[in-house]
Amino acid sequence: EGRGFIAHRADVIAGRARWTRFAGFEDEVTDVEVDGDNLYLLANMGTPRGRLLKTSVSAPSLITASVVVPQGPFVLQNITRALDGIFLRIMDGGISRLQRLGHDGRVTDIALPFDGTISAVYTEAGEDGALISLAGWLTSAGIYSVDTGGHVADTGITPKSAVDVRSYEAKRFFAAAKDGKQIPYTLVHRKGLKLDGRAPTWISAYGSYGIAAYTPSFAGRTLALVDAGAIVGYANVRGGGEYGREWHKAGQLANKPNTWRDLIAVCEDLCGKKYTSPQHLAIGGRSAGGIAVGRAMTERPDLFAAVVDGVGWSNPLRYVVEQDGYGEEPEWGAINDFSGYRALKSIDSYQSVKDGTPYPAVLLTTGVTDPRVAPFHAAKMTARLQAATNSGKPILLRVDYDAGHGIGSTRTQQDREAADTYAFLLWQLRG
Repeated sequence: EGRGFIAHRADVIAGRARWTRFAGFEDEVTDVEVDGDNLYLLANMGTPRGRLLKTSVSAPSLITASVVVPQGPFVLQNITRALDGIFLRIMDGGISRLQRLGHDGRVTDIALPFDGTISAVYTEAGEDGALISLAGWLTSAGIYSVDTGGHVADTGITPKSAVDVRSYEAKRFFAAAKDGKQIPYTLVHRKGLKLDGRAPTWISAYGSYGIAAYTPSFAGRTLALVDAGAIVGYANVRGGGEYGREWHKAGQLANKPNTWRDLIAVCEDLCGKKYTSPQHLAIGGRSAGGIAVGRAMTERPDLFAAVVDGVGWSNPLRYVVEQDGYGEEPEWGAINDFSGYRALKSIDSYQSVKDGTPYPAVLLTTGVTDPRVAPFHAAKMTARLQAATNSGKPILLRVDYDAGHGIGSTRTQQDREAADTYAFLLWQLRG
């Protein structure tokens, strides 16, 4: 978002540009396209999922601009212009959709070959159609073409994964949250799975910063866990950006309990569908996802057999001692404000552990050089759980002395952590 000004290119090149202001910070304009004398603006003020406005280049005005695409149920992420119209990239609860606004003012849905993530749309103003970068749970990322008829085809430019995915499937469901909201989630498993409640299942969640963390991407190394008979799943809980800013705010500050209760709702739903049962169920989260899994575990220890907390926030009430701590205030709350303190304590898993409770098996991981979530989070949580639990199940701390938050980890480091994680899960979930 920012202030927007427009001037004729020839005047800019000649050094005599006369800049006309068309948007201020308060208008929350996040994308712009010019088509002749038409200026298209993606505006979010008052419409947090976005609407597309049209005004004139010669006399731009948001007050008199016409609404060409009103706000809908999904998030309008960005726009890009081709000769045959303007392409709209859309987020629908964790999966991408694509539409085209034609010169006749009609919006057309473009059918994608599978539920996937469009990471980018590429167009040329003088050419019809578009190229999109698209990936799915069982389809590695590739470049696809979109023609004027809306047909989507793989260009073949990107080499495909050598993994044979014909024996797997990915399914999308919705779980009813405590307040009735529908929470999307996806399961990846081998075809022919018996719905007898006995499949080892690992559900991951994040739900913070307005980030849509678990959108379709090639399953990759997790297929090793699926090959061992497990279900791997992802819950698009509130606090993320899967349905835009409202979805984010519904899992932020004092609303943060929605994040872990949405995860609980998803887990109860898949148990109800007989995919698994509590003695075969695990949850996982990384970084801010540690809040989701830590508080889901401390609130419902009976629902899970195991928990994987990867470089996760466990003790955010102490964020002030971290180098980046105060930057978290807009998301978690300000420690020097009473309401902020209460919000921080409510999301603090370490503070929520109760003595004499039969907690699930827990694997906590950290990197000694982690600059984002300090190692003390995992270390304190490990010690507290070891002292409090009476289930007899292991509480383990995995420390990588040559790693940090995982962003700069080598492939070998990632593979080793995955191998340890999958071994832990199969050990605890097979019963």
